[in-house]
Amino acid sequence: MESSLMAPLQQVAAAHGVMLVPDPAPNRMLFTRSDQYAFIRKGVPALSFKFSHASGSPEERMLKAWHTRHYHAPSDDLRQLMDREAAAKFVPLLSDLTLTVANMPERPRWNDTSFFRRFAAPPVEEGGSGTLEHR
Repeated sequence: MESSLMAPLQQVAAAHGVMLVPDPAPNRMLFTRSDQYAFIRKGVPALSFKFSHASGSPEERMLKAWHTRHYHAPSDDLRQLMDREAAAKFVPLLSDLTLTVANMPERPRWNDTSFFRRFAAPPVEEGGSGTLEHR
């Protein structure tokens, strides 16, 4: 994760009671295999969040079993179990993170040593100033 986004992400996550953890399997390179990666390659900022349960928990074992049996299989459909309450809590977190980053005085940018920096789009002229608000 780029350091320019870490402080706002940590701030918003803490305000929503969400604990941030490092990618437990970075060698799987899930981000570069995600739908968001196509945007990155065109210079469009994109984020990818993964949610999980505590390591070694019964929920984690259940998720791993589901992934083995159902992920990208015919049984991977809308009848699958879903934690709707957790999903509903995630939307305000994303909204608050979006507003926080959009209202920062400096635009997010790739770290100089980031692999993804090669895809950075050239800067766009600023059209105005102000802040975004919920509507």
